Amino acid sequence: MARTRTALLLIDFQEWIVRDLVAEGGREAARAAVTAAERVRAGGGLVVHVQYLHSDVSDGGPGSAESRFLDDIDLRPGDPVVTKHGRSAFEQTDLDAVLAREAIGRIVLTGVVTEGGVEATAHSGLDRGYQVEVLPEAVAGATPDGHLEALGRMRDAGVDLIGPEPRPVDRG
Repeated sequence: MARTRTALLLIDFQEWIVRDLVAEGGREAARAAVTAAERVRAGGGLVVHVQYLHSDVSDGGPGSAESRFLDDIDLRPGDPVVTKHGRSAFEQTDLDAVLAREAIGRIVLTGVVTEGGVEATAHSGLDRGYQVEVLPEAVAGATPDGHLEALGRMRDAGVDLIGPEPRPVDRG
């Protein structure tokens, strides 16, 4: 089966991650990801939610208030949820199998933290032969500089940045 469909990945849009690890823009990125999810669904694509959980359940484990997705995230029946314990959404998860089953060849990444789970997933996706794109308006980083540097590294590795280009950090 040819892999011709698109999947949008919403990576780590969870309460504790946005609160504790994102410098700024986490909730705005989540809202942009939800808008992108509506477009992907309307076009017949798949929306996949990726959730990071500590293997020692120090984040409260599945279903806890800390590990739950942000209220802005529109998790719908039928949307796959992939649980990861490392940085990449591909690492020791069933994401590759989920995407193969749905004939996905192109993945569009949104999420937090740009220089963490988003970047690791982008590189893993490229390594597996996916066409990888990142929607800059729907990702946020631990620091403004780290965010921009990660976008640059991904672009240099062959990831397409789609939509509005990231704005430079205002130093004034």
